[in-house]
Amino acid sequence: MIAALTGATLLSGCVTSMVLGGAAATGLVVSDRRSAGMQLTDKTIGITVENRAKTQLNADTIRVNATSFNQRVLITGEVSSQEDKNRVTEIARGVNDVKEVLNELLIGKPAEFSVRSRDSWISSKVRSELLITKNIPSRTISITTSQGVVYLMGQVTQAEGDLAAQTAASVDGVVRVVKVFDIISNAQANSSTSSVSSTSSNTSNTSSNTSSGMTTTPLQN
Repeated sequence: MIAALTGATLLSGCVTSMVLGGAAATGLVVSDRRSAGMQLTDKTIGITVENRAKTQLNADTIRVNATSFNQRVLITGEVSSQEDKNRVTEIARGVNDVKEVLNELLIGKPAEFSVRSRDSWISSKVRSELLITKNIPSRTISITTSQGVVYLMGQVTQAEGDLAAQTAASVDGVVRVVKVFDIISNAQANSSTSSVSSTSSNTSNTSSNTSSGMTTTPLQN
């Protein structure tokens, strides 16, 4: 079961509207609920999608970040046209082992350095908050931030996912939180690894309406 969540578009301090532009993949994590083999597969998928996009499109007019979790690829960044966005989806679908593509690319100029730096800071801050919050398996949650939108991926229970989203939404500068989780049982969460297959349909655009397993969470005041 997959839960996709979008945080409601609420005003909160300097937040005025609605992810690596944010989080980068690192080495294999022992406490990750995916198997070591799946972690390697996901890492390879992300690198391959990014490299092919940069090779097949004009690298000067795009910024494509691909994050894979359980063979589901989240694509963030910016491209110059809808045609390029569609092309990136095709590229990702053509990569070995990819089961699902979530294309969240924005159409426009690549984000400026200041925006990307802010996204990196947000990802780091969200990571820190998840680490110090009890009952959140932070090491199995992937964080990507793109233009203030935080994407959370991972294998979590419903309660863990909800708490992680609420925690991320409380971080300064976050304008929206999107959950793309594999929801597992408590028994699976307590096992060393939990193999969970993805069953949701492809999602390109999310809204605050609750449908197709989507729920909403507000930003914290």
